[in-house]
Amino acid sequence: MKTLVALSLTLFSHAVFAASCCGGGSSFPGLITTDSKGQISLSSTYLNEVGKAKLRDEYVYYNEDKKRKSLQSLLSSSYMTSEFTQLSLNLSYVQREYEQGEYSEKSHQLGDSELSFAYEFFPEKEYSWWKPRGFVFLSLTLPTGKTNYQSSELLYSDVSGKAQWALAVGGAFTKVNGPFDFQGSFKAAHRFKESFSNVTVEGSQFFSTLLSAGFSPSKSSFRFGASHIYFFETKRKVNNGQKVSQTLNEYYHELALSSHYMLNDELSAGIIYADQTLIGPVQNTSLSRKLTVQILKRWSL
Repeated sequence: MKTLVALSLTLFSHAVFAASCCGGGSSFPGLITTDSKGQISLSSTYLNEVGKAKLRDEYVYYNEDKKRKSLQSLLSSSYMTSEFTQLSLNLSYVQREYEQGEYSEKSHQLGDSELSFAYEFFPEKEYSWWKPRGFVFLSLTLPTGKTNYQSSELLYSDVSGKAQWALAVGGAFTKVNGPFDFQGSFKAAHRFKESFSNVTVEGSQFFSTLLSAGFSPSKSSFRFGASHIYFFETKRKVNNGQKVSQTLNEYYHELALSSHYMLNDELSAGIIYADQTLIGPVQNTSLSRKLTVQILKRWSL
C-alpha cells in the first residue's frame, strides 16, 4: 500500500510539469516516501491543447483547422543521502506537432530541468490515525528548455520551457490510514530576470498547490485516486528595446483521476487523466487535456 502511495505522489507531483503550452508549469520533486534507498521513474504525457483563456474565464476553443498536440517525457530520479534527506533530478523532453490550416510544424526539444533537495522534518515514528509525514524541499529550475522569445517557428512549436532560472521552496505532507491516503503539497518560487537576443523578461513569482486522495481496496494491488492542482504566476514585464509591455497574471485549475498497480515489491505502474477545462477561474494560459503513463522502479534500503 505504501508503495502505491509513493507512486501516486511521484505521478501527481509531475502533473503540473505539462500544464502550460510552453512547458512552463511547476513540477514538485518526486519524493521517496517509502523505506527505499532510491527510485527512478519514467513518464510520458500525451497533451492535447484544446484552447486558450487570455482574459479571465474568456475561453477560446480551437476549431478543426487548428491542432496543438504534444508528447512530453519526464525522467525523474531520487536518492536518499541520509535517513531524512534526499536529492532528486527531473529531466524533460518535449515533442510537438502543430497544425493550422494546411500549414504544419514538428519539433523536439529539451525542456526545463529541475534539481531538488528535500528534508523529512516530521517522520512517522509511531502510529497515529491523523499525524502525517512532513517534508520540506528546495528546488532549482535549470533553463535547459526553449522559450517563445527564442522560437524560430511560425506556430511556436519549438517552445519547450520558460528558459529562466527559478528558485523555489515548498512542503509536502502524506498520510496513510487503512485503505485511504491523503497528500498535500505547496511550492512558492521566484523566476529570475533573463535576456533573449533583443528581449529582456523581468522576474516573476509563482505559486502552486497539489491536493490528492486515494483508495486501495483491501488486499488489492490497485490504487484509485483524484487530485486538484492550482497554479498562479504574477505579471511579467517584457522589454524589446523599443517598448515595455506587461503580461497578465497566469492562473488555472486542473482536475485529475488516476489508477496505479503494483507489479511487484519494487516495480509499479500508473496512469492519470488530467483536464484544465472543467473548473475556473482561468487566465492567460492554454487549456489542455492530458493522459500520462508512468513506471516507477525503487531500490530497498
